[in-house]
Amino acid sequence: MFEDTFEENGRVGLRSCEGENLVPAIYDDLLYNSDPSQPLPARRANRWGLVLPDGKGTPITGFDFDNMFFVNRLNLFRVFVDGKKNLLTLEGKLLFPYWASAMEIREELDYMSLTVGDKLGLFFFSEKYFIPAEYDEMRTARGVEDASPDIYIRQGVRVFRVVESEKRLEELKELSAWEALAPDEDICPVDVPVDFC
Repeated sequence: MFEDTFEENGRVGLRSCEGENLVPAIYDDLLYNSDPSQPLPARRANRWGLVLPDGKGTPITGFDFDNMFFVNRLNLFRVFVDGKKNLLTLEGKLLFPYWASAMEIREELDYMSLTVGDKLGLFFFSEKYFIPAEYDEMRTARGVEDASPDIYIRQGVRVFRVVESEKRLEELKELSAWEALAPDEDICPVDVPVDFC
């Protein structure tokens, strides 16, 4: 049993498999997720927003986004405005206080790096730990296979190790540890389309 989009008078809506209108045909386009209880991206006048499948298509955000799509593995929406990126919760709240020029989700390592101007920040999904984009560079120390690498960030001449489980940064006293680390070169991999970084 699947829900299905339908058209009326050039507009798109969503109907349940039982024929009940979950979203009336009042939007220019709808992107349907596999979970009918979750909000849906809807387009109106060439702008995207989130609407509820409550029978009325109630908006829970403004139609403020150039584009948006659901990132299933994170249960979040990736949203775009003027080439900048952010993440949006199912409740319609922006995850970050600013818009990033680049994002890289490293799901297998449970974090995401973001670039704002020439600064880097991090977000750890399981710990809900956000490190603001105030850092100049990030490097990782690869450990045992299948173990998450240690993550280090630099701000000017100060270097910190991220202690994710304790939601804190530990300043390194010896900068030689930083020099021994290889730069993290995958901030935006070449083989990933620009819209996804």
